[in-house]
Order: sequence, then C-alpha cells, then structure tokens
Amino acid sequence: MSDPQRHDIFEDENGKRVAIKQVMDPNALGVIFVEYKNLSDSNIRFMTKEDFLARFKLTDNFGSTDTHAKLLAKEQAIALAEEQRLEKIAADAKAAALEQNASSGPDGRKADSKPGRSA
Repeated sequence: MSDPQRHDIFEDENGKRVAIKQVMDPNALGVIFVEYKNLSDSNIRFMTKEDFLARFKLTDNFGSTDTHAKLLAKEQAIALAEEQRLEKIAADAKAAALEQNASSGPDGRKADSKPGRSA
C-alpha cells in the first residue's frame, strides 16, 4: 500500500493497530507526514509516510467519523419529527380548548342557544 488514506487501519508486526487521521501535504523539502493514532490510546502521532509504510501494513478501512455523522443526522431527524408531532398535538389541544371556550360564555358557563333567556 503506497497511499494511506484517512480512516485506514494499519497494523505493525506486533499487532498494534493504528488509524490514519490525515496525510499531510508535502512540505518544502517534499517530505510527506502521516498523522495517526493508536487505537489503544488517544495520543496523536506523526511519522514520515515512508517510515510509516515501512513499519505498518494496511489491514482495514473504516469511516467512524462518517458513521458517527450519519447516526447524528438520523437522531436529529428523529428528534425533529418527534418535536413536530408534539407541536401538532399541542396545537390541536389549543384549538380544541379555544373551540370549547367559544361555545361557553364569558363566565365559563355554557351559553344558552335561545335569545332572551339568561343563564
């Protein structure tokens, strides 16, 4: 593997697994650095691309950030749908309450439908 990409999983001869965070652009001397982290800890490390490829071999690829973003988008969509459902229920309840108040008199008693009679 001569071109590591973001989210590629590499493993060394001892079984230590690392994930590529990013591959830097070449610096002024043309050296390309790889930013990676061990899957067993959260420390970010840097190594030249050539040294990295000499030490680690590609084993897997995953898109944890992409998967995480998809899960967040799904959760947000579900939350939005639930919020809209609750707002509709509240609006329906408010409309029913207003309708009930409209059929009642100002003192809360039901208005008589015959004119001239007092309640």
